[in-house]
Amino acid sequence: MTDVPTTHAVILAAGGSTRMGQPKALLLTPDEFPGTTLLDAHLHAFAPFCHRILVVVGAHANAIRASLQPPIEVVTNPDWDQTHMSDSLQLALERLPASDWTFVTPVDVPPCRPSWLRALQSAGAPAVLTHMEQRGHPVLAPIGPTHQALRHGTLAQALQSARKVEVPDIECTLNLNAPPDWKKWLETFTVDR
Repeated sequence: MTDVPTTHAVILAAGGSTRMGQPKALLLTPDEFPGTTLLDAHLHAFAPFCHRILVVVGAHANAIRASLQPPIEVVTNPDWDQTHMSDSLQLALERLPASDWTFVTPVDVPPCRPSWLRALQSAGAPAVLTHMEQRGHPVLAPIGPTHQALRHGTLAQALQSARKVEVPDIECTLNLNAPPDWKKWLETFTVDR
């Protein structure tokens, strides 16, 4: 793919993190990662590929906002406890040009490897990482069509026709929802990123 539209990233971090017991975005990462938190690691992964990076906050808005520096943009979902992840995504998409693309990921997944982000861009939006046919994160979405589709359904429905970018590691499918998930990932992640 030669002409890749301007690409952004949306990191969804508005949830209450009740199963984790602390804000997932602010979990401390291993020394091998740049930055100190899970959110930092996501920001570092996306930075070389993205024109703008938006972080959607809600439950822990003040703490997460305090950890960020410009040019990272913060979008607040004031109704985070009464809405869904797709509502947070819509708030972010409203701030981005409809003709562009965006990576979309929840914060509570492992940060993406650069080679996988390149593969998504090469596949063209919409595209989704998969491992053994199981969908993972991030996804690469065309902003305008995705925003329109979200008005009538979920992100999964909006990306039904997404190209599958198969990767050799299960890491793209992991969810870091609770302390055992986090502990297991820390014990098994590979430094070769």
